[in-house]
Order: sequence, then C-alpha cells, then structure tokens
Amino acid sequence: MQTRLARSAALTALVSALLATALIAACGDGGDAESDAGASAAAAELAARILGIGEPVGTIVDSEVGSVVAGLQAALNPDAVTTISNAVEDGGEQLTLIAETADRSVEEFSALWETERASAFALFVAGLDAAEDPAAVRDGLLLGQLSALPVHPDGALIGTGRISRPDGTRGFFLVYDVVGDSAGIEGAVGRQLDQSPWQVTGGQSSGDLAVVRFQSTVTADIQGLAWVQPIASSSLLEAAAASEADAADAAARTFSSVLYLVETQPPAPLDQQSFALPVGRPLPEGFPAPFLLDEDKTVTELTWNSAPGGSAYQMTILTSESGFEAAEDYRARLELAGWDLTDDQAIGFATVLQFASADGAVQGSVALDAFAEDETFTEIVVQLQSNSRAPTN
Repeated sequence: MQTRLARSAALTALVSALLATALIAACGDGGDAESDAGASAAAAELAARILGIGEPVGTIVDSEVGSVVAGLQAALNPDAVTTISNAVEDGGEQLTLIAETADRSVEEFSALWETERASAFALFVAGLDAAEDPAAVRDGLLLGQLSALPVHPDGALIGTGRISRPDGTRGFFLVYDVVGDSAGIEGAVGRQLDQSPWQVTGGQSSGDLAVVRFQSTVTADIQGLAWVQPIASSSLLEAAAASEADAADAAARTFSSVLYLVETQPPAPLDQQSFALPVGRPLPEGFPAPFLLDEDKTVTELTWNSAPGGSAYQMTILTSESGFEAAEDYRARLELAGWDLTDDQAIGFATVLQFASADGAVQGSVALDAFAEDETFTEIVVQLQSNSRAPTN
C-alpha cells in the first residue's frame, strides 16, 4: 500500500508538466513534415517528463499524440483477458465464438493473441460492440459487462500514454481539451466516474486545479485520478470553433484540460492462489429468504438466533462471480421475488444492498467485496432480521 501511495504522490507532482506538455500536440500550423516532427517531439517530451520524476530504472513509456495507446481496454478487463487466454489455450466453442466476434478465423485470432494481445482484445471489443446481441455473446463466454473508461463527451483528444514498470504495474494517461469552464467540467467528470463499474472515492477542488479520485467496483486492482485544469487556449478547439463561428466568438470561449490517469496492478501468480473452498454449511429450518442462495454460492459461516418476536441471521458466502456480477444477480433476484431494494451504494471497494420483503416482515442487507484470501472469489455477507419464524417468499 505504501508503494502505491508513493507512486500516486509522484504522479500528482507531475500533473502540471503533463498538462502543459500534452498541449504541444495542439499547437503549430506548419506543413505535414513539420506537424509530424512536432508530434514526435511532443510524444518524446511527454515520456521524458514522466521518467524524470523518479520512475524506477526499467520503466517504459509509450505515448501517442492524437490517438489512444494500445492496451487500456485489456487492462480494464482482466477477467475477460483471462477468459480469452483460457479459450485460446483450450480451443473449442468459446474460442470459435471469440474469433467470430473479432471477425477473424480461429487461427488468425489465436496467432494475434499470442503476439499482439492488446490489438486482439481491441478487435474483440469492437466486434462485441457491433454484434446484433452483445449480451448473448457475453453469456456464451460467461462474461459480465466490459469496463470502459468514461471520458468527457465533448473532449478533443490531445494525446495518451502507457507506463510499464518493472514490478508489473501499469499506468495509462489520456489528455483531452474541452470547451467550457473548469467547474462545470469537473462536475460532469465526477458524475461520469461515479457510475458502475466505477465509483468516486475522493478529490480536491480549487480555482486552479480539481482532482477526482476513482476506482473500479469490479476489482481493487484498478484505480485512477482525473485532473481538470483551466487553460488559456487550445489551438485544436479554436480551429474547430473558427469554422463554426466568427473570430470574436472563438476568442470569447473558455477552455479546460482534462487528464485521466488509470493505474493497474498485475494479477497475482497462480501459485499464490492456494485457497480451497470449504464444504458449504446448511441453512436452518425456516430461513426466510432461500432465493438469495444457489449452487454457485457457498455458505462458509452461519450465525443465527430465534426468539418469540422473530429471528436474526448472518452468513458469509463465497462465489466465483465478480463483485459486479454478484451484485447484479442479487438485484435481479430481489426484483423477481417482489422484494424492495431500499438502498444501493458503493462503500470503498464494497457494494452494499439493503432490502425488505413486500410485507415488511423481513429486512436485510447484502455486502459484497473481494475475498481477502483469494481475489478470484467474492465474499458476500448477508444479514437478515425477521419478525416471524415463518418464511416470507
């Protein structure tokens, strides 16, 4: 944890340099050769500034001016990458479905996955977005909704970069220019990043710079920062404005720069994942909400007591579903049973659902988080209070 905090502090110190340097890409109006040379210089300067803040020896920085560097989509969806890797290794129907979705033959996709994984994953995502029934494809591969980084819808992309460190951690940054005042843009960015599968965890704001801290609700290994800063001008946006309005209009516009930084941790080695799922515990007679369990959910601990006025239950459940998938499953189960979802919120890395039966006889909560001993499992803590011993279905 100390390593992660120290890295974030170093990157925060680099914010102003990144914002200023990335804008080089939007400046200059020379010929094609001059533009290419300027873009190359901007990309090199961007990488040099990142390395200059004390990144460890062996850090690799790739940057692109005006386009997105490869690998961000794959980094945001480690479960999907694992699914595709297993399919490529095993072959069979899942690999056929993946290849068809990516509009490639099985042989072509497998070869590309082995040599250019980020490109192969991008082909799959593009094919999934264009599919007639994306949900059916995901169901066929046992995948949940894929994660994407929400960026300001009116932003003009200036440049992006990828940071690869010797310890396996990676960072991706994206820089956009946006027409508008920084306060309004800060609010829009915060709202975008506070929707599943993302959640805002903190931030700071002033007239000179606003920072929004966010993280994935699917895995604790993905977190990020978004910086919003007013800028004096943007050649890229001013040129676009000049084609739509007169020069006086364009000069009166205000501009802001938005920089997103996403950091990912490498998956734990398989030999560290030695947790063995125990035999599930049976539920007591009269448990009032049996629909909360199925064969994919194992009760590892159970506490309950009964009194004349009612009963109380607490149980710990493990499932191989991701936290996002399990939360979606519980929302659907509660709706199907006709129970009321009274609260639904993210707290840290956890998701907490509160609910009640239609007749109010049973109230409870479900808290979902990564299992500390093995993050391939989601830990679910269910608490129920019933004012009657009779089941409420």
